[in-house]
Amino acid sequence: MVQQTNRRNSGGSNSSGGGTGGGARGGARGARTPVPFKTVMRLRVRQPQFYWFLGHVMILYHFIQFHLSIFSVTSQRFHYGRSLIYIIITYGIVLYQFIRSKQLNWGNFIISLKKLDNLQYFTLYSMLYLLNIISGGKIILNGGIISPTIFAIFHVLNYFKENLLPYLTMIPQHNSLSSIIGQFIKRYNEKCLLVAQSWEIILMFRYLVMSVPMNLLSLLGSAIIFQRFQLVSLGKLIMVVIYIRFIRWRYLANKQFATIFDEMIRRLEMLLTQFSNGQFLPIWNQIKNTVIKYMP
Repeated sequence: MVQQTNRRNSGGSNSSGGGTGGGARGGARGARTPVPFKTVMRLRVRQPQFYWFLGHVMILYHFIQFHLSIFSVTSQRFHYGRSLIYIIITYGIVLYQFIRSKQLNWGNFIISLKKLDNLQYFTLYSMLYLLNIISGGKIILNGGIISPTIFAIFHVLNYFKENLLPYLTMIPQHNSLSSIIGQFIKRYNEKCLLVAQSWEIILMFRYLVMSVPMNLLSLLGSAIIFQRFQLVSLGKLIMVVIYIRFIRWRYLANKQFATIFDEMIRRLEMLLTQFSNGQFLPIWNQIKNTVIKYMP
């Protein structure tokens, strides 16, 4: 993704690429000497960016396995949990670099939370993982790993193109392959960023409309009938609150995200006005004002 990739790769592709760039030039009169791929890999595995790359590869793997395991709840829970782990790891590696450069510390954590997208995603998925573990895998944000997977596709392609492919001399036409990957990133990067951001907003609306009422009813029913709280339903409500808060952070931190969000709100209000003659607008405004009030 344009913004996401640039931020998370700012210390990745370029710095890791420079680790062997000088070694690729040698011989008499500046002749180019191929660097053995094993030598390149020995250098790569010493760099955090390589494990950032592997983390994204594993995100893609578990995302695919999650959707292939449609007939096994146990398998889906396993791959969802593993996806969360690798998402946390990839963002954690980036944040580690921020901490090392003194751009992030406990003193400015709250302020940074409203500005750094990497910190926002890290916080969200850490909390989702905690809820998932506490509930024994029962609390899942369905659709919540789609946007990190979209980001991962471009991160993997970019890292592979810049840091591994130039040294894979055993691959015929690897320059052509590099060009194809570059064109794909250039053509679809921005479009997929918009898709990922739009999906995050749609996911929030979906949970507000469908998940919140159902879990409130489940909580009230269990409290009245069984005289106890349904902890999973309570956890799912907490998950929705956390996700709304995350959307609020994204809205404050990213102008493009805010523009998409405002446009979606405008279209939704137009639809409510058109199909209900404005009858549902007071209810909608009450919900919207409540979210704004309690999620400042």
